[in-house]
Amino acid sequence: MIKIKLVVPRKGYITDAFERFEEFNKLEESENNDNGSVKFVLEEVVEDADKIGKLKLDADVIISRGLITKLLKECNEFIPIVDIPVQGIDLIRSLYDCKARFGSKKVAVIGALNMIYGVENLSDIVDLPIQSYILNDIESSVSLVDLAARDGCEVVLSGLSTCKYAEEIGLGAILVDTGKESFRQALIEAKRVALVSRREQEKTKRYQTILNYAYEGVIATDLKGQISVFNTAAQEILSISRGA
Repeated sequence: MIKIKLVVPRKGYITDAFERFEEFNKLEESENNDNGSVKFVLEEVVEDADKIGKLKLDADVIISRGLITKLLKECNEFIPIVDIPVQGIDLIRSLYDCKARFGSKKVAVIGALNMIYGVENLSDIVDLPIQSYILNDIESSVSLVDLAARDGCEVVLSGLSTCKYAEEIGLGAILVDTGKESFRQALIEAKRVALVSRREQEKTKRYQTILNYAYEGVIATDLKGQISVFNTAAQEILSISRGA
């Protein structure tokens, strides 16, 4: 069984995530592409962005979006993390939603670079004035919203906490929604990464078993100078206990 954790700032943040997950699994089965009958399970983990650094997860792969992905990658070295892409069609839908609800007001699109890169090029398509602001950490969301307001923006298109503050100061706000195809793309990548990681773990275990039965002591280090291989013979030769 391979565990996929979906880390989001609120419950239901990705619309119909579990329904889409099950639909995708059935589609894979109908195409006889069941990844060798490996079972995948999806679990939603709700956590505020400012607490991501303290989050402990038991997972084979993590799926998240935008700033949360960036924060997870900064504090996690071992579990693969897949970013849910915000495709152009997702931004176009959200911008049309802005126009339908708030008219032709200037829109501030605030988010991580991987979410909003090139969004200003959509201005002519949706016929809206757009200005983008790159969000590097959660602490800067307030200052970016304030800056957008000073720049004449009346609507904010962003994530949960940023939209919440925008509404508090009287601006319009709309969450960037994740489309069905974007989530499916992330699931495909998450499954691929998890399977590769699982195979590498199994290969490492086989190598370790072989090394442990070797008569010679074997020690290896990685590029950082950290010991990556230390077999049983090496421990006995050097009289070092396993827990040392």
